[in-house]
Amino acid sequence: MGIKEKFKPRFCPNCGTKLKDIVIAYRELHNDLIEIVYDCYCENCGWSGDIAPDSVHGIDKSELEEE
Repeated sequence: MGIKEKFKPRFCPNCGTKLKDIVIAYRELHNDLIEIVYDCYCENCGWSGDIAPDSVHGIDKSELEEE
């Protein structure tokens, strides 16, 4: 399992329903470091937002190229 899938949110932080619509995006930080951001939408309660776990903050781009 790659780093993008390993930390992907699985449940809505608002109602706890399993998330289906998740888009993986990246934010450039500095010195070839990036942050993986998950853009999520919950069909059950209508919550939407970005989730950026600390565990995928400041990783080197080369780590994603290996996947």
